[in-house]
Amino acid sequence: MNLIPHSRPLLGEEEEEAVKRVIRSGYIAQGSEVERFERKVARLSGSKAACAVCNGTTALKLSLQVLGVGKGDEVVLPDYTCTALLYAVCALQAEPRIIDISSSHLQLDAEKFQAYSSPRLKAVILPYMFGIIPGAESYRKEKVYLVEDAAQALGAEKIGRMGIALVYSFYATKMATTGEGGMVCSNDATIIERIKELREYDKKEEYSLRFNYKMTDIQAAMGVVQAGKVAGFVERRKEIQRYYDDFFLARGLAFKPGGIEEWIPYRYLIKLPPGSLDRSEKAYRAQGIEAKRPVFQLLHRYLKLPDNLYPESVKCYNSILSLPLYPALKDGEVERVVEASREIFEKKC
Repeated sequence: MNLIPHSRPLLGEEEEEAVKRVIRSGYIAQGSEVERFERKVARLSGSKAACAVCNGTTALKLSLQVLGVGKGDEVVLPDYTCTALLYAVCALQAEPRIIDISSSHLQLDAEKFQAYSSPRLKAVILPYMFGIIPGAESYRKEKVYLVEDAAQALGAEKIGRMGIALVYSFYATKMATTGEGGMVCSNDATIIERIKELREYDKKEEYSLRFNYKMTDIQAAMGVVQAGKVAGFVERRKEIQRYYDDFFLARGLAFKPGGIEEWIPYRYLIKLPPGSLDRSEKAYRAQGIEAKRPVFQLLHRYLKLPDNLYPESVKCYNSILSLPLYPALKDGEVERVVEASREIFEKKC
């Protein structure tokens, strides 16, 4: 039995031909294809300008850097999220302030964020985990920059309206892929100009510490094709979600977020009884299906902070399992996931 992976990209002849065209041109580094990709994603996001970079973590780091975040500044992060956010903050020697999530929608708890006060608080990163979009207005605070992380939400309509910057990742498992890659979009053209100035190290009049953060035209050519398919990708995800819902909703296992503006299903999440997550994950593996915790580790645990300060994150970490849901998933594979689930849960594994 072939393993159904937790995620895989959907790539075809169009992506292959786009990459071949760039290779044949002989110009494979950052060039016109990167500019084309930037324009396409900016339009898709409703943003005035965009800058492509080597990965999503770099996109986050450069966004904070041009906003003046540095040593001694604080940046609020939700606990239940990707480690990349923590790395981006720490790379600037800023101090991460980890805040618990709301278990109703798995995003940063807006009330706890608004209650947090510090003269050193400079920014908040709001990641739209699993494609779930809460009302961003709740995360606006005077003199605090809002950076929207849409690494799992490309194609959503309710993003990029409140934050000073909108950040994407184009890693292999994201909504669209360039293999590795990232982008910053903004309606403030000055921010994008400054990020573009920072992503290159060569041929500068004055010396300062710099790195090479560029994307290649090979990656961007793939990205242009992928970006043109985002609407279809989102619809396929919703189609799979509806099929899963027929089984999981009836058994009270499907996670359905509340109090949100939009949801494009990046993951299909099920909520399990206490103590059954690891057992269920192994049961899926025995059926040839890769199911995973949707977050590898809680941020507060990396920082050695006590669990009792983050009860909702801990509860979700111990109870939520993610099942395969992506455009490359075939109908027969979707049916296999449901049939395996029937056997697992009807036997009360």
